[in-house]
Amino acid sequence: MSGRHLRKLRVDNALSQSYVAQNLHVDRTRISRWESGMAVPTDQDIQALAELYSVDADLIRSELAKPDGDSTEADLIAEKIDELHLSVTNELNAAIANQEQSIRNQSEQIAMQRENLKRIDEQLVGEEKIKEEYRSELRQKQENYDRQVRNLMICFIAAVIILAVIVFVHMFLMNWANTKEEYNVVVPAVEVTEEY
Repeated sequence: MSGRHLRKLRVDNALSQSYVAQNLHVDRTRISRWESGMAVPTDQDIQALAELYSVDADLIRSELAKPDGDSTEADLIAEKIDELHLSVTNELNAAIANQEQSIRNQSEQIAMQRENLKRIDEQLVGEEKIKEEYRSELRQKQENYDRQVRNLMICFIAAVIILAVIVFVHMFLMNWANTKEEYNVVVPAVEVTEEY
């Protein structure tokens, strides 16, 4: 039986094994076993998969009946890398979206506070001494807010750089997996003794 077709449907829909498992109310390991051909989904599970992937259940049944070609080690590595890449990409996208929302919220708060401070400043035009003290306080607050915005931007840029590094590592690993030769690594056993 071929589970590679199930994996292809999942990857084509940009879904993780965890997401599929959660929607079908099963363990992630069950999804992994289906995709590796070690287990076969029930008719009820096939129907749920068909709805999730927007395909006909008979298509899934016919694909499961096809024999699975020999998987090479490079194929297995590529599958793991794809799964890792999808998982990391989803997590980074969520983190970036959270940072962007946080920056938007902070920017809105700063704009509202500046507007409030501006209105208050206009009310104090008649009193020079109070006006000067207030402007000094306003400048200090504005510097603090500007510093907060800079810090948020630095965090956002750092997140983008981390995403770029992960994409680079992914591309490097994909290239490595395609050109990898088998190496046998022998790790000698080390005896640990305790001295008193």
